[in-house]
Amino acid sequence: LEVLGIERFSRIGLVTNGRKIALREDGFGLRDGDLQIITKTEIERLGQNIVRELESLDAHPHVDVLVSWVASFLSDYGSEVRYNVVKGMQEQMYLQHTFISAEEAVDEEGAGNPGLTISAILDPLSDAAPRMLPALLMLRDSLGARIEVVIMPRVEMTELPRKAFYRFVTPLAGEAGASPSAEIARLPRKLVLTLGIDTPESWDVQTSVVDPSVDVDNLRCPESAAAPCGIDGDLTPVEYRLKGLLLAGQCYSTTDGAPPNGLQLYLTGPEDEDAAVADTLVMHNLGYWQLKANPGAWNLRLAPGRASRLFTMVNPDDDKDEDHRPTFTVTSFEDKVHFLQVRKRPGFEGVPLLAEDDEDDVQEAEVGLFGFGSSLGLGNLGFKKDAQAQGGQEEDVVHVFSLATGKLYERLLKIMMLSVVKSCSVKVKFWLFENFLTPAFKKSAMVLAQEYGFDVAFVTYKWPGWLRQQTEKQRIIWGYKILFLDVLFPLNVKKIIYVDADQVVRGDLKELRDMDLEGAPYGYTPFCSSREETLGYQFWRSGYWKDHLRGLPYHISALYVVDLERFRRLA
Repeated sequence: LEVLGIERFSRIGLVTNGRKIALREDGFGLRDGDLQIITKTEIERLGQNIVRELESLDAHPHVDVLVSWVASFLSDYGSEVRYNVVKGMQEQMYLQHTFISAEEAVDEEGAGNPGLTISAILDPLSDAAPRMLPALLMLRDSLGARIEVVIMPRVEMTELPRKAFYRFVTPLAGEAGASPSAEIARLPRKLVLTLGIDTPESWDVQTSVVDPSVDVDNLRCPESAAAPCGIDGDLTPVEYRLKGLLLAGQCYSTTDGAPPNGLQLYLTGPEDEDAAVADTLVMHNLGYWQLKANPGAWNLRLAPGRASRLFTMVNPDDDKDEDHRPTFTVTSFEDKVHFLQVRKRPGFEGVPLLAEDDEDDVQEAEVGLFGFGSSLGLGNLGFKKDAQAQGGQEEDVVHVFSLATGKLYERLLKIMMLSVVKSCSVKVKFWLFENFLTPAFKKSAMVLAQEYGFDVAFVTYKWPGWLRQQTEKQRIIWGYKILFLDVLFPLNVKKIIYVDADQVVRGDLKELRDMDLEGAPYGYTPFCSSREETLGYQFWRSGYWKDHLRGLPYHISALYVVDLERFRRLA
């Protein structure tokens, strides 16, 4: 009782499986059914799993006591109370075949007698371990903390779970005055590796310097070299640059409480409130929006045209302010969510923002706006003006969207672009996803555009933090192909055609653009089955995909057309 903190002769106390349950002093609400629920929960969550593991060990003279010890430890570790993990493992339980003792734990001590001790349990083969260890070492070096690490690998595994090599970079990791850097050495020679970077959500980080002979998506060490890969001059240098910070938030209409899907926002500087620096559209999902901005003070406005005629921004401090223009400051590298409220102007409560037949209003709203991250760019953002959006007579243009990553696919992308231009009967404008492109490719794309008479714009978007994060680069690429089409392009782009970088186009894409989609938001190409030699590679003919399709054709995403106006209305 003393160990559990229960006073002798106390009338209130409930202990289950070695763990004390907090009760109200008056005992109100505790019934027989509550006790049954507590007992059932303990058995299902802890008891059965622990007993199953203990059955594989040598006989213990007091199995019931051992089970309660283990259950108590696991419960304490998940509570809000800070617990000394190493000491707890040593005192409460000792399972020779599962846990190691405290003496075997890695112990990195700071200088002197530290006042802070950080204990961690790590599975050395998990994805979290290589990310956690550098952070622990940073805390040791910066705070002088004592770090206690218990290595706890999984008992059983069917395959080696580690598929990535991770390094943690902070200013503390580099020399004074030098740029932070990391070196990944002793890499396996027979694997083809791809290089990626994890950054905070608000950071727009892109490749700045890459050797032209290096393909960051197809890295492989030479098998004939005698020294381990990555050592003795066999380094492959790659530099990244923080190109900008994201100003992101959520927007809701106080009129109906829903996100104003498709509402145009643009960012202006404090000196010239009429000059747009960047612009974006509000998503239907959570009313999310994001804009790229440098540190400083920025004004957020509704775009002229339909957006500003239907809506007005709400001033939380003055409800009667009809011309509110909120100012946001970018003063930190940390993520911050900004909340924006708008409301319909009187008399427009029932007018939809994305109308079926209001092309003139849409065109008017587009004058001077160029699409977030596209060719727009004033100030220090490094973009270029979109000539088509500066007014004048509208051209007949086919808009093509594509993306590529790595040297090989950048070369294929150039071939695809030239094949589209040579086969198309009207002018072509390419919208290329900038996040994964190298600086050398972007320069060469502009040269090709000038030489062959087409337009190029670069769009960028950062994967939102609320959307499930992907770890494999290929899945990230697939996500960017389809998930953000409603906010990547300005509203005057009515249809967009996506073409994979490794395709060669022989037909006129104008015919695909002009195809009647019969009210559908997009049109995909069904995969053909006429070539029998390819049937063995068509994975959708068996397993999960066969059951999911139920006889319907499988549609490939290498080429598809999107009616952006319809797509945005459906959200």
